[in-house]
Amino acid sequence: MNEETIKNILKKYKAGASSLEEEKKLFCSIQKMDKPFKKWSFFVKQNQNKIPENLNDKLWVSFEEKTKTPHTFNVSLWAVAAFLVLLFSVFVYNTYTDEMSESEKSALLEEAKKMFVDKNKEQKIYKKILENDLIIVYTKTN
Repeated sequence: MNEETIKNILKKYKAGASSLEEEKKLFCSIQKMDKPFKKWSFFVKQNQNKIPENLNDKLWVSFEEKTKTPHTFNVSLWAVAAFLVLLFSVFVYNTYTDEMSESEKSALLEEAKKMFVDKNKEQKIYKKILENDLIIVYTKTN
């Protein structure tokens, strides 16, 4: 490689615009460089890490493992179990509910009727004696 191309690549390298191929060419031609950059290129060449050959395969395998949804079977199993529990509870509820007899129903109706006050009885029991804007006086009749 001639000195002009080395200088051009060196300018690009210092500006941060060189490609990886140009940098490889630059560091391989150490003998034709000036002394400070020669030391730098020697340091870079010595400390470069080599990329493993199967790096892409390892990366794709790790990406696929992270994007998989491993719990699909587990979730569907829980959904089926919840459905079965719901179905069983409905079945048990329908079989064990007791029907009330007619006498029990009439007793409950009478008890509910006793809870309400009859307006007609209230009017018969009490009689108005005095009615004013501020007060109403009642008396109890027998």
